[in-house]
Amino acid sequence: MDFHEVVAISEPMESEGERFEGSYIIRLSRLLAGSAHVAMGNHDRGLATLMRVQEEMNSHLTILDWCFRLPLHAALTELWLSKGDLKKARDKACDYLTLAFKY
Repeated sequence: MDFHEVVAISEPMESEGERFEGSYIIRLSRLLAGSAHVAMGNHDRGLATLMRVQEEMNSHLTILDWCFRLPLHAALTELWLSKGDLKKARDKACDYLTLAFKY
């Protein structure tokens, strides 16, 4: 629950992101940072970070993407709930459930 520390730890990793692009560690760092931003109420930054993770997952897979998708959908559901967009929250929750039952 130390969201500020999660963001602080992920920032140096983001600067290494180009060098290690495609690494599951960079992707996990972005996912956690996006989730932390959402939890802190930084919705725009959280959304941008989480959408980047989703776009990366859709364009090129890494070794653990199959297990990062559930936390991604959970974070996006939380984001839309906290913004009061119940339709988008419901859609992301449905995506989450579909994936959960698939695995």
